[in-house]
Amino acid sequence: MASGVSGNARLGMKPHPLYVRKASGSKIIDVDGNEYINYMMGSGVMILGHSHPAVTKAVEKQLRLGTVECTVATEMEIELAEKITKHMPHLEKIRFVSTGTEAIMATIRASRAYTKKDKIARFEGHFHGSSDETAISGGIGSLQAAGPEESPHPVPDFAGIPRAALETTLVLPFNNADAAVRLIRKNSDQLAAVVMEPLAVFHSGAVMAEKEFAQSIREVTQENDILLIFDEVVTGFRIGGLRGATKYLDVIPDLTTLGKICGGGFPIGVYGGRSNIMEEVLTPTGAQSDKDRKMGQSGTFSGNPVTMTAGVATISELEKGAIYPHINKLGEIIREGLKNISSEIGIDIQILGLDSIFHTQFASHPIRNKRDALRADSAKLETFGLGMITKGIFIQPGHPAFICAMHTKKEIEETLEAARDVVCEMKET
Repeated sequence: MASGVSGNARLGMKPHPLYVRKASGSKIIDVDGNEYINYMMGSGVMILGHSHPAVTKAVEKQLRLGTVECTVATEMEIELAEKITKHMPHLEKIRFVSTGTEAIMATIRASRAYTKKDKIARFEGHFHGSSDETAISGGIGSLQAAGPEESPHPVPDFAGIPRAALETTLVLPFNNADAAVRLIRKNSDQLAAVVMEPLAVFHSGAVMAEKEFAQSIREVTQENDILLIFDEVVTGFRIGGLRGATKYLDVIPDLTTLGKICGGGFPIGVYGGRSNIMEEVLTPTGAQSDKDRKMGQSGTFSGNPVTMTAGVATISELEKGAIYPHINKLGEIIREGLKNISSEIGIDIQILGLDSIFHTQFASHPIRNKRDALRADSAKLETFGLGMITKGIFIQPGHPAFICAMHTKKEIEETLEAARDVVCEMKET
């Protein structure tokens, strides 16, 4: 395989990727037999933990009934759709796809079809998958922040992004309401949508949108007939519990993308929102005008019954009510513990995250957006991550961490003890 892996995220481990043989509950075991307390959890997917009995049992049953048939629908699609829309009523109509990237691509296409405008605005340092139109000014790196801080210039995240994608993308500063609103108003006649992560998970370091900022973006998009898209592929059914980010921001977007947790450990993407938008751009009427008004979207694995079954089982477990208080409390304990370690040892660490997500940045200044994150010490962050791995705590260097239902208070205490040791070693050197 090229570079030995199926995705570049797996190259975050130095000197070589970690290959895992088994995952169960809150633990993973690598091919050399080393056991780790795991805080990656599939980048947040495994909120119940690996191989949860309820999910395993449901999937085993579905495997005997069938796996996929792309030209027919199944009852499991309806059951999962009902659960999602019940808890997130602003998703009046939804569709299933196979990945978060695909979900974002579909919402962008839907926005263009609905508004008849071509340009998309996105926030610097947010992650929206790896398509041409989203891999712009997202990834963190020395060359990935261009132009003035209040008016960023679009830059490709990697090779192969066509110039045309840059020309149809407006990049906005995150958590800077005045500058972002000004840019949106200036480009309003061209903008189909503004897409944002309510919590910028990966490239900015688990930074939450400030409530007043999010509300300002909602107001300016409504005033100018621009759709607002929330990308909750990572955060949906994790922050804000079953309600998602709307619980904290009091903002209702026009369209939303979900993923990860909704599939219970299997590939999934979800997109949806206002009924009038979804029906307008997706449901065929048979009229000749459909070719100018309707978008195409389908996929062999969209809504496959194994994923649907795992998603229903996962959300059913979350609905019981005990998991969110447990994981959010552990998130609180570990963030507070890391802050105490920073203070006691005398090393500048910013502790970020919300609910069951936590992240560290080695900096003395607050982290509110990507530019702040770029000024943090990335070398120390990588050293910290690798140090934790050597002590049996799997937090991929530079990556936010996620708590699952199977983590225990004892494991959190072990993690903090390891963190204290690693930070002390870093301080001494």
